[in-house]
Amino acid sequence: MTTPPALPQAALLKRFATYATRLAVGLRTLIAAHGLGWTVTQLGARMELQFTAQPPRNAAEVHASSQPALDALLHLFMLNRGVLLTPFHTMLLVSPATTQADVQRPLDGFGAFLAV
Repeated sequence: MTTPPALPQAALLKRFATYATRLAVGLRTLIAAHGLGWTVTQLGARMELQFTAQPPRNAAEVHASSQPALDALLHLFMLNRGVLLTPFHTMLLVSPATTQADVQRPLDGFGAFLAV
């Protein structure tokens, strides 16, 4: 792993926002292209895939939309392609070291998952 170049804080925040938005939009585009009723919730550099048509508003809605088998399958599928989703969520994070290639890898993996 290489250390990212030092960037002024404003440039770093812009980079975070750009890469996070590219990832979230890419995930949403793939979901729409496959006609799935899933959502991607983004908060800054964090995004979470949820297997429900509307973003959950509370813990009860998260629990009701839970699909443990699908979640486990997606985690394993992505892990086999070098992408780690957070263990207790289907969440992705953009870090200061994230590159465009790092954004593309989960999109390629997710696209392959949806094509199966």
